[in-house]
Amino acid sequence: MPSGRISVGTGFWSNYTRNVVQINGDRSYAYILGFNPRANIRLNLNDKFELAESYNMGINNSKYDSQFYKDINYLTHSSETELIVRWPKKMVWETTYRIQYNTQTVAGFNNNIKIWNAALTLLFMKNDRAQLKFAVNDILNTNTRRNIYISDNSIRDSRTNNLGRHGLVTLTYNIQNFGGKVGGKDTMFRF
Repeated sequence: MPSGRISVGTGFWSNYTRNVVQINGDRSYAYILGFNPRANIRLNLNDKFELAESYNMGINNSKYDSQFYKDINYLTHSSETELIVRWPKKMVWETTYRIQYNTQTVAGFNNNIKIWNAALTLLFMKNDRAQLKFAVNDILNTNTRRNIYISDNSIRDSRTNNLGRHGLVTLTYNIQNFGGKVGGKDTMFRF
């Protein structure tokens, strides 16, 4: 008989700082606020099919007492979709698709970053203790990540280039298997 489970979660992270900023004798207080709500939902049907969606929004702003400093406001949006199919027996198909968008514009840089990963895991040996995984990471060849952080009188905008599109083959053998399901972000090693 088919059975299913739906999990829903929410949360938030927030910070507020007040610092003194002084450049060339121009002194001001910097008031920096960050508020980041998030929500997620996961549908699981008999551990054969899982679909999950998560969304985070970052609201970031800084204000200053002095007109010498420019107030800064921007939003970040990030969403991740995960699909796991455990069919046919001894095979696990999984894929994730992430989108990150930032309203803080920087000339010549793409503010809309999309990352797609996919993998196929073959299970074998007694109790599925051995797993052979074929994965392709960054299928769209985005090749970059971006993080922005407001600090006193500046914006830190860090961009990281990584490998870009690449394949990966891994063989995992679990010494003990506690019967956990294979697939998803948090299931690489089960001891």
